[in-house]
Parts: sequence; structure tokens; C-alpha cells
Amino acid sequence: MSWCPKCKQEFQDGITVCPTCDETLVDKLDTTVVMKEIDFFSEEEVTKFISFLTYSNIHDTSWEKDEAL
Repeated sequence: MSWCPKCKQEFQDGITVCPTCDETLVDKLDTTVVMKEIDFFSEEEVTKFISFLTYSNIHDTSWEKDEAL
């Protein structure tokens, strides 16, 4: 199966360009989501949120404490 990297639609094998977006299809979508910042949450809240993400089968999570705040 092929995927459109722009609209995320799935296509049958043999199709190489998305008819909606005119984008070249890829074999696998990049599922990386980068969250730049989460403001003003306690360490306990962040830990609970990461636990929820892990429970939801989202395992590639991380957080950094900004000492400047």
C-alpha cells in the first residue's frame, strides 16, 4: 500500500501520485509528532500525561525541564 504524505490517504499498489494533492506517494508515513513546548505543567502532571500516552500505545515520548522557567 502507498500513502500520500500530505493528506494521509492510503492507495492501492501501482498508484504513484495522489489524485487529490498531486503528491508523490510513499511506502510509509512519517508518524513523528514534535511538540515544542507544554507550558506550566507540574512534573506530576507531565508524568501522568506520558503514562497516558504510553497506555495509549504511544511510546516515543520525552520531556525536558526548562530550568529557566
